[in-house]
Amino acid sequence: MDDLRKLQDDDKTIHEIKKNIKNKKHYFIEDGILFRKQQLPLSSVPYVPTGRIRADILKIYHDTPANGAHFGRDKTTRKIKERYYWPTMIADIRNHINSCLPCAQNNYRRQKLPGKLKPIPPPEGIWKLLSMDFHGPITPTSKKGNRYIISLTDVLSKFVITKAVRDCSATTAVKFLINDVILKYGTPTCILTDNGTHFTSQVMNKLFENIGVT
Repeated sequence: MDDLRKLQDDDKTIHEIKKNIKNKKHYFIEDGILFRKQQLPLSSVPYVPTGRIRADILKIYHDTPANGAHFGRDKTTRKIKERYYWPTMIADIRNHINSCLPCAQNNYRRQKLPGKLKPIPPPEGIWKLLSMDFHGPITPTSKKGNRYIISLTDVLSKFVITKAVRDCSATTAVKFLINDVILKYGTPTCILTDNGTHFTSQVMNKLFENIGVT
């Protein structure tokens, strides 16, 4: 807990919450550590500051055999939520799992019929295998009306591209891929997605066909 206390002291957001703790009904301070109250039956948990500690928690509760064993998003979220809190936790967990190579190999979900799923080999280099997903809706809505975040992660390098968007439609996904990904970084070889209609629509499949992405 001493290490966590020191890390919290260096976090600007936590510092502001502590400074105005009387007006923060969802938080309290115990032994110098900021805690977040949760709905029963969940107990209060420490607020995890920004930095490597968040990535370490994600690895421990998803990647390691003892704790994570590469469980899915819901189970991983539940395990972490029982012990920790930070504002972007749900999106971070989803992004971490989407960029997990062992999970990608065992859950190749793009436009294959049931019974024809095959594990894919590890990518031979960067920009060969990417995962894409929408996160949200996020509250409150931004001043520009954005309620979602779309992200694209290179599975090998963990390089991430994100953008705040107004909706999670196929048109939005296509514009993101063209303007924020392909025109800036080039065309990837393969993109993993879930089976949401925004990723399986005709307009999205047509784009993949035209640019040669599987």
